[in-house]
Amino acid sequence: MVTIGIIGTGFGAKIHLPGFRSLKNAKVLAIVGNDFSKSLSISREAKLPLIFKSWKELAACPEIKAVSIATPPYLHAEMATFVMKMGKHVLCEKPLAVSVSEAEKMVAFAKHYKVVNMIDFEFRNIPHWIRTRNILQNGEIGNVRYINISWITGGKAKKGIPPNWKNFAKDGGGVLLEFGSHIADYVEWFFGPITAVLADLKTVKQQTGGVRGTGFAEDTINVLMRLKNGATVNASASNVMHGGRGHWIEIYGSKGTLKLINPNLEDSIYGFDLWEEKLGMNGLKKVTIPGDLSKKESGYKDGRLLVFIEIAKKFIGAIQGNKKIDC
Repeated sequence: MVTIGIIGTGFGAKIHLPGFRSLKNAKVLAIVGNDFSKSLSISREAKLPLIFKSWKELAACPEIKAVSIATPPYLHAEMATFVMKMGKHVLCEKPLAVSVSEAEKMVAFAKHYKVVNMIDFEFRNIPHWIRTRNILQNGEIGNVRYINISWITGGKAKKGIPPNWKNFAKDGGGVLLEFGSHIADYVEWFFGPITAVLADLKTVKQQTGGVRGTGFAEDTINVLMRLKNGATVNASASNVMHGGRGHWIEIYGSKGTLKLINPNLEDSIYGFDLWEEKLGMNGLKKVTIPGDLSKKESGYKDGRLLVFIEIAKKFIGAIQGNKKIDC
């Protein structure tokens, strides 16, 4: 049994807590955030056995063997390195850090203290994405020539939405880290190393207010990438566009085409379909995927919980098996 402490009472309480509690070989002992009254309320409702006033108290507790971090990115490096100094394993939300130097420090700590460390890149665990990767690795559409990514939503398009940490670059906010970190991860997961990048970052929506004043992060990005295999990636992402079409990945190869599409603007996980057209086929054909998440057969209302559970399984399995994992 691996005992877990969770830092973060937003996404941590909504996804990490029920995710770990669904596993038979994990036990959540505590959760803590920056508001003790909220932490206490969540802990009591979930009937967790331990209560802490600060994340450092949780991290130092000898009864806790692993810590799951679900806080704003600017806190990740400080928290993760402290946790690893305590000899504990770490699962950290993406993006890993707000700078390359912070990320490199976290990696160095993980190697030095020899602990399991993992990033929560959830898309890798969607059945449609796994099938897409298998098709690519099997060479079924030949050499990949061009990839077009369009991830356009309107989650922050409405007026009057109060700004939070996700609006400020110094806190790790902005679409580049929120959406772009996923894109960079899955591009290399699907297609191999990125060798060159050209990017245009813009703040399209005019923002006012917020306790941190001005200096809002970008809400729209356009990125051109060159891959080691010679292919080109054209990626656009924004969360402030009314009537956005969702998340589309179009992959064009020498022997065929794949289209991984989710028009669902309410859930970033549920709703994906995979379409293919190979040479000799007459038009796109929908690929049948076992365990199709778009049907919501799991019983989980939030698709992120379903894929987080898969992340949690790998994390706990790596700790118990003392082995490296492909996060």
